[in-house]
Amino acid sequence: MGRKIVTIVGTRPQFIKAAALDLDDILVHTGQHYDYGLSKQIWDGLKLREPNFVLGCGYEKTTHQFYCLIREIALVLEEKQPDYVVVIGDCNSTLGGALAANFLKIPVIHIEAGLRCFDMDMPEERNRKLTDHLALVNFCIDHKSKFQLIAERSLGKAYVVGDLLYDSFLNYVSWAKPMASDYYLATVHREANVNHIDEILEGLEGLDKKVIFPKHPRIKVDRDYENIEITEPVDYLTMLSLQAGADMIFTDSGGIQREAVWLGKRCVLLRDKTELGQYVLYGHVFLAGHDKEKIAGAVSHEWPEIPYDHGQDGKAGERIAEIIHAL
Repeated sequence: MGRKIVTIVGTRPQFIKAAALDLDDILVHTGQHYDYGLSKQIWDGLKLREPNFVLGCGYEKTTHQFYCLIREIALVLEEKQPDYVVVIGDCNSTLGGALAANFLKIPVIHIEAGLRCFDMDMPEERNRKLTDHLALVNFCIDHKSKFQLIAERSLGKAYVVGDLLYDSFLNYVSWAKPMASDYYLATVHREANVNHIDEILEGLEGLDKKVIFPKHPRIKVDRDYENIEITEPVDYLTMLSLQAGADMIFTDSGGIQREAVWLGKRCVLLRDKTELGQYVLYGHVFLAGHDKEKIAGAVSHEWPEIPYDHGQDGKAGERIAEIIHAL
């Protein structure tokens, strides 16, 4: 008899990564991304299966959201009684799912474990680190992540399986149609940048090309910019098309950072630290934070001519499924 598995998702990157899993699981969408442009648009546009459960945990206050996540996920788990709970990445839904499962003594499986930027003020760092230490099984994208878990004496079994996002990226990148115009692409969504959006936009405004800026719902823009084309949120395929056609990508997203490198694009990270330090070490990502001078000056940064050798093969989902079915 097969294992009964519940997979918890709540944000756009998690929908995309979950599409590469073949687990015959019960899919729970927490509602963390409750805006149509960031949730239903994704599974409609990519023809993904719809979740078995959709919860209403799209609260702005973190404390309220975690209360909702733990309560509502626990109700689903008590009803379905799974053998394992799978969580992905580092958002609030990840930790909320891991906590709910842990309280009910259901083993947790964490995909994308061991990534660290060593900044516990960042919510994503808190979420992934605590989830790693709650998990029975940790799936890592590379050996560096596994070594980090060993250094932290994580009790869960760690496996290097590759990057699940790369699996989905390979599946969909051929659908992308690069935009023909000459432009840069920018995205901002992280909590730490909400109060610095004016500085970031001023830096982007000073660039030498038009900037296309699909605006996340949590970002408030109070004025118009001559050099920045502000749009509504876009679906994943449109975002891939925008990335493929952009001359340079400015983002605070961990996923878009990876996709930019895989596409061979110059990437300016609107953060001071990254969980993928190797990208910075080899010059493929430039850390600008919200410093408008660094953002504006990124064009003149010395970028490597040789593409980054990421070592991914698009088979992470297969490895994950094989290991879980053997548990």
